[in-house]
Amino acid sequence: MNKIRTLFKSPLLTNSGYGSHSRQILKALLSDPIFDVHVDPLQWGICSWETQESELKDTIKKLIEKRMFAKQQNQENWDLFLHCTIPNEFEKLGKVNIGITAGVETDRISHVWVQKCNEMDLVIVPSEHSRKSIVDSVIEWKNEQTGEAGTFKVTAPVSVCHEGFDGNVFKKLNENELSEKVKNMHFESEFNFLTVGQWGNGGFGEDRKNISNLVKYFIEAFLCRKDVGLILKISMAKNSLIDEFHVKRRLSEITARYDKEDLPPIWLLHGYLTEQEMASLYNHPQVKSYITLSNGEGFGIPELESAACELPVIATNWSGHLDFLKKGLFSAVDYELKDIPDAAVWDPILIKGSRWAAVKEDDAKHRMKKMVSSYFKPTEWAKELGKEVRSRFELQFVNQEFLNVIKQCLLKQMVKLSPREDLASYIDTPNDYNVFYSMPMSAGDVYISTAVINGLRKKLPENAKIYFATQEKYKDILKNNPDVYKVIPWNDNLLNVDLLESVFDLALTPNVATHYIFSNWVRKGQYNRLLAEEYANFCRCELGDYFIDKEKIDIELPENYMTFHNTSGKGQWEGRRYEDWQEVLDNLKSLYPELKIVQVGLSDEPEFKNIDVDLRGKLNYQQLAGVIEKSLLHLSPDTFSMHISCSLSVPTVAIFGCSVPQCTGPWVKDKSKAKYILLQSERKTGCFSRPCYKNRCANNPEGNSTINEIPAEEIFKACEKLLKEYEVLNND
Repeated sequence: MNKIRTLFKSPLLTNSGYGSHSRQILKALLSDPIFDVHVDPLQWGICSWETQESELKDTIKKLIEKRMFAKQQNQENWDLFLHCTIPNEFEKLGKVNIGITAGVETDRISHVWVQKCNEMDLVIVPSEHSRKSIVDSVIEWKNEQTGEAGTFKVTAPVSVCHEGFDGNVFKKLNENELSEKVKNMHFESEFNFLTVGQWGNGGFGEDRKNISNLVKYFIEAFLCRKDVGLILKISMAKNSLIDEFHVKRRLSEITARYDKEDLPPIWLLHGYLTEQEMASLYNHPQVKSYITLSNGEGFGIPELESAACELPVIATNWSGHLDFLKKGLFSAVDYELKDIPDAAVWDPILIKGSRWAAVKEDDAKHRMKKMVSSYFKPTEWAKELGKEVRSRFELQFVNQEFLNVIKQCLLKQMVKLSPREDLASYIDTPNDYNVFYSMPMSAGDVYISTAVINGLRKKLPENAKIYFATQEKYKDILKNNPDVYKVIPWNDNLLNVDLLESVFDLALTPNVATHYIFSNWVRKGQYNRLLAEEYANFCRCELGDYFIDKEKIDIELPENYMTFHNTSGKGQWEGRRYEDWQEVLDNLKSLYPELKIVQVGLSDEPEFKNIDVDLRGKLNYQQLAGVIEKSLLHLSPDTFSMHISCSLSVPTVAIFGCSVPQCTGPWVKDKSKAKYILLQSERKTGCFSRPCYKNRCANNPEGNSTINEIPAEEIFKACEKLLKEYEVLNND
């Protein structure tokens, strides 16, 4: 077997988050004999070195010596170079170079990070939050001499490979299974919150872990109570006595603000604990809840470990830990995104103008009090969350995920993959019933398909896994969809039925069937069944529930607003470009002055007068759904946003041009909740009787597209009717 000569450069021997992650990666590499591993250890800031002897540490020492020998022999021709560090330090030392980073805990990265990421063949991050902060960062530049300006962003592939935990260690333990060291810990308070982390630099409220505010909020929530305590398993950087001294000093600066007699108990645990001792601490009978009010996390290992031990969790409802802290299974603290303080700026890592989450003080205190007063329900959540994380985040699962991503990158960079090898590289459940479903065509079709696969999932075997193939730009519509096991990037090879059947147990390609469906509609004028129903019929299933993981936005919206999406940006259907929107909006403003208009859509869509909030180009798919859900009315041509609004029972007026509502209109599961009016031209020729489904209207190529034959007055009247019918505004 030809082994892959691999150099792994990382802070393997440090007591740090990167050190822990590096040791996990090394275990994954060593589990596969294809990798001939050599190690180059890094220091990590002022963090201490790992001092505990272990079998892994002995292995690391041997791999370091192995690399030193290779260097002496001038044998450093690496097939694969893995560099686990912050991106501004990424190097290229191999034929294939992969940068591994926790990313940044804020919402954007620096231009230096963008440049260095683009030098890599692949960047691996531990969470969707980290991936999003990298791929969404757009850097503006300008040549002062020539006046030339533009933007650049990360174009290298960025993959999420989660961190994990040892399921043999971090689990629910009985009291007699606790380590002796932890078993002998006794706290005067019976109900204790626990937090774990490094107390970073900065003034009060400026440290990223937000420990200073956590202490303050805890004290003020439980003043004069001695039955509720806070356990701080923290340090500033090292496990030294001087470090402990500085932690106690900072802690006393906070507690000194209050009368000593009124203080609730606060316990400091400083110093090293083994994994077994940490698991015992999470399971200590007097430790009742894990809490973090962090401004941001790349991933959040303590949160994951505590969840694996079925300890109820309170956490900021933002950043990396949301990959495993599922909605409804933890106490999510509300927040606002705010610019990081000047003291936290650390160019080029934490940059000025970037934002992180600032928890809302009242909500944090409320959730702490609620955890104490109503403890039974959170323990039920914790049991379910424990099952969830054990099924996805144990080392055996995440290590295999990591190896699959590495091998896929290697194959694509070093050899030309056959289509079958390429497709098979995505499959990590060979013993399950693997199902392929493809829908690459439009955002609306992908969203419709969530109802199809929800219905399909109910018919499939229990061990079925659905692999959904679509274009990269539509991938986020499927984010956190419980019916989708994995998203596969679309390519034309996926039209090959023989290829699909050689890899999957069942292959469903409703996008291919659609070509026949459309040609039949156009040729014969048959368009009396909705696309959603056609897709479900093709898959031999009933339609189920739609799914999109709605996100809140950090822009204050009016109390009463409607959403408007004109879908006339660059590259969008000309046949959907309606010319009289301004008249419609003016009429609505005149009749309903209290109704604010929020414009959504792409950044290059035209701006209109009378718009109160302009969100063009500022929303992802999930945020768009969240904004539409709270609106009193949605107005749009036939598009993705129409399907969203109708599925959320938002009163909707949709207009149709080159398509017709009988086939591309909305499907609603509960007809009694349908709140929409669908408008099209009354002309009995052209696209009314025989829709062309063309970007540019084929039935009226020289004149206005069919959509412009709908009078503005008719659209306004439809809006007025829905606003009155559903009494969303009080207007005489």
